[in-house]
Amino acid sequence: MVASLFQQSKRFVSAQQTSILSAAVIIMSLSVVSALLGLLRYRLLDSFFGTPTLRLQADAFLVAFQIPDLLFQLLVAGVLSATFIPVYSRVLHKSEEESHVFVSALMILLAVCYVLIAIIAGIFAPEIIRSMTGAKYTLAQVDLSVQLMRIMLVSTFFLLLSNFFSGILQSSKRFILPSLSPVVYNLGNIIGIVFLSRWFGIYGAAIGVVIGAFVHFVIQLPDAFKLGFRFRFSWPILRPDVLEVIRLMVPRGATLATNNFEDFVGLFVVTSLGSTFVLLYSAAQSLAAAPIRFFGVSIAQAALPFFTSKAKDGDMKGLTSLLTETLHQIAFFMYPAGALLLVLRVPIVRLAMGAKQLPWSDTVTMGQLVAIYALSIAALAMTNVVLRAYFAIKETRLPFLFACISMTINVVVMWLAAFVFKWGIISVAIGPTTAAICEFLLQLIFFFRKVHSFSSHEFFIPQGKMVLATAIMGVALYIPMKLLDQLVFDTTRVVGLIALTLVVSLVGMVVYLVLCWLLHIEQLSIVTSLPGKIKGWQAKLSKTTEVLAVEEETTL
Repeated sequence: MVASLFQQSKRFVSAQQTSILSAAVIIMSLSVVSALLGLLRYRLLDSFFGTPTLRLQADAFLVAFQIPDLLFQLLVAGVLSATFIPVYSRVLHKSEEESHVFVSALMILLAVCYVLIAIIAGIFAPEIIRSMTGAKYTLAQVDLSVQLMRIMLVSTFFLLLSNFFSGILQSSKRFILPSLSPVVYNLGNIIGIVFLSRWFGIYGAAIGVVIGAFVHFVIQLPDAFKLGFRFRFSWPILRPDVLEVIRLMVPRGATLATNNFEDFVGLFVVTSLGSTFVLLYSAAQSLAAAPIRFFGVSIAQAALPFFTSKAKDGDMKGLTSLLTETLHQIAFFMYPAGALLLVLRVPIVRLAMGAKQLPWSDTVTMGQLVAIYALSIAALAMTNVVLRAYFAIKETRLPFLFACISMTINVVVMWLAAFVFKWGIISVAIGPTTAAICEFLLQLIFFFRKVHSFSSHEFFIPQGKMVLATAIMGVALYIPMKLLDQLVFDTTRVVGLIALTLVVSLVGMVVYLVLCWLLHIEQLSIVTSLPGKIKGWQAKLSKTTEVLAVEEETTL
């Protein structure tokens, strides 16, 4: 019986997905699991390192992770999601042997580059950590972060190699293992916190990161070899396909660098305001990003083939109409999600971090951060869609320009709020929120100007109606939530918190849907016609050969 279940499980994870819809469902489902495990890590960090002294160590661990994560984003995520898979698929189509040589050559080049960069980063780790952190970050924390960073630099090496195998599997339409690998990676992190920290303290958490990355690498090896991959030694610089990947990496890496620079400025501001704020700051970011991962990213990925088809046919009016409709669909879900996150910020924070573990002052602080971030999640989700529209018309310069403008706005607003107006820790949320809304508006306006097809009536009136419905919903929820909290549910217990969150969310969604009906918001039909839409998307998506990228989530 056990052997039979094992064989069935083995066949399932190695199975080929026959349509992009099935791949998208797998990616989204496992992405949800990965996101929940990511939130669990913060709760466990606070549980095992929540006292004032140990919180300093937890913050040191999160700071130390920034450099390995930066190198992952620039060298790994930039290659896999934007450059490696298309080039590999083309080379594989010509010759299987050439594809092995190409992958091997690129692995050698990037592995050697990473090892050299990691050695330099390890040597200059004290200077790097000091430049990243502010005055409130203690010398003891700096020393601890240096040691933890040197350990975790090993993890990125395994992730670098592992993501090549992810690309090979995805190119063969096998998405389960590449999507499962981030889940396993997060489990490795959790094992390090829960078990290894008993013997090694905070170093156990760092070792867990390395273990997670190693398992991320190992579990994909068998299927990659089963598909025929064999390592071939090749001098990488002489290969034109390798040079093509390097050339394509540059714009992607530049865009990612702007995002990471914003994160580093945020980290500097946080550590300039206090020595124990990093955990709250990082957890609030992760919590606010969850709705974007659940709704925005998945819809954006599904929309790209449709945008590309319209662009290839030269149907700019059809592309604009489709983009407008997709933005309305995302807004229909993301506006109320932001309102619920804003109104229920404290119960949600207590559920995520533990009702009894997190001190009330920290709960309030984290709730304030989540509330401000909630104002921008719709803009961030819709930005993902507009970016796909730019990709469909092969425009990359404007998105990079707007990313630079957004970065500048973020840094300036954050800096002024923290050090001129003295608004405290909420400054690190005000900057990104302002920048995200500005970037979305810039991308949207210039895209419509570029394709010379835009109806302000078709875009702004439905959006205005949804904003109005969301605002009324938020106001309508506040009083019931307070009454239920004080008179009905015992929110000192997890069961009470869950009941309060579910009841208020249900009431909120009913109010929102009724308001949408009264305001004649057409997107309400999404709820009633969802089964038919899924069947329609399945028929269309199954005709395209586009490979969906699995976005790796390594940030703690």
